[in-house]
Amino acid sequence: MRNKRNSYMFFGQLPELFSKGGKDGRENYGKKDPSSVAKVKELYHTLNLQGVFEEYENASYKKLITSIEGHPSKAVQAVLKSFLGKIYKRQK
Repeated sequence: MRNKRNSYMFFGQLPELFSKGGKDGRENYGKKDPSSVAKVKELYHTLNLQGVFEEYENASYKKLITSIEGHPSKAVQAVLKSFLGKIYKRQK
């Protein structure tokens, strides 16, 4: 989280983090001190934001594959699937 690898999970899920995370979410998000970071990480795990992201990623992948396979050109499909394969479930 501190190395900016999980921006979707936080920017996409900030309302949930703040509403379900309550005071800890609002008061500690965006602060760099170790205790605030620890509280936000705890909320991240408690709210299962990794699971939320994985569901989003899988649904997006399926939607993209369906769209790509609808393209009339097999060559274009191959190129797009190649690009998608490079970014789907990537680890930085």
